Formats: sequence, structure tokens, C-alpha cells
Amino acid sequence: MELQFNKSAQQAFDVAAVDTIPPDDAYPVRKKTDPYGREYYGVSHFWHTDEQIDPARDLSWMEWDGNEINVTNEISGDAGCLFRKTVGILKGWQAQMEREFPDAQFALLASYDDGSDLIEESDPFFGFTLRFWKIRAGQGPEIDVDRFDQPVMMLRVPARLAEPVTEKDPLEDIIRRI
Repeated sequence: MELQFNKSAQQAFDVAAVDTIPPDDAYPVRKKTDPYGREYYGVSHFWHTDEQIDPARDLSWMEWDGNEINVTNEISGDAGCLFRKTVGILKGWQAQMEREFPDAQFALLASYDDGSDLIEESDPFFGFTLRFWKIRAGQGPEIDVDRFDQPVMMLRVPARLAEPVTEKDPLEDIIRRI
């Protein structure tokens, strides 16, 4: 597992323990195809949004927005425990993606919020937010983990990309004809 950590994550968590954490497959990834033949991927509650997708919609940004899992202090008050749960979910996603979607390339991201900004406004809330999206040419976010102040970790699946993504968008022909 080639998980990237920014400096803040390296300082906040026991990154040496990553290799000892088992995969957690509690949040399986599912693949769907929109009416235009484009594949997209979802997890958890995101999967229930079966509304019509605009043909010009950037599917990677849609996945970024919709694929969100929160691992928070509602599960445990121990940040180390939340870190281990988060790494387990990332490992579970990685294993499933490599097994079931071997021709696709994904970015997996987890960011940690210690809740310090909300302490005066509400009950203390802290934890990780996990997201993933399929890497598509010209779509979705470009992430540099080192630009974040908060702890962030990222994983690309497969870990080593043999060549840049150059898939053909099925909508190209439709849009050209319009």
C-alpha cells in the first residue's frame, strides 16, 4: 500500500502502523452506467441518487461530491482508533478496486478534522472524511496532499500508473454531433 501522508498526518498519527492494519470491507464500492454509457462509482448513501445525470456532468467531481464516508468520534473518542478504521477502509477499497475494476484508476483521499474550529459552537466533533473518485482525463480534482494544513492521506489505485489516463468519453461523439 503506497499511502501518501502530508506532514501534519505524519505528526498526528502512527503511520508506521499502516502495514499492520487489516482491510475493512464494510463500505463496498459499486459501479453503475449512466444512460450515455459512462461508468461511475459509488459507495454508501451516494448510491441511492439514481436521478438523471446531465450529459455534460464531470463524473469525477460527481464522485468526489457524492462518495463521502465519515469516521468520527461517534464511533470512538480515540483519534488513533479512527485512524486505524480509516486506513482499513482505504485498504478495503484498494483491494476491491484492484480486484473488480482492474482497468480503472482511482484516487482515494482521507482528511482529518480535529474539531477545534467547532468547540465553541457545538459539541466537540472530530474524525476523518473519506472520498474517492475515478481518475479521468481532464476531470475531477487534482490533489497535492502537502498543500493542506490538516492531516491528509491519499492513495492512488493502482499505486503505480503505467501511463496517463486517456480514455475516450462516450459522450464525445454525441456532443460533436450536436
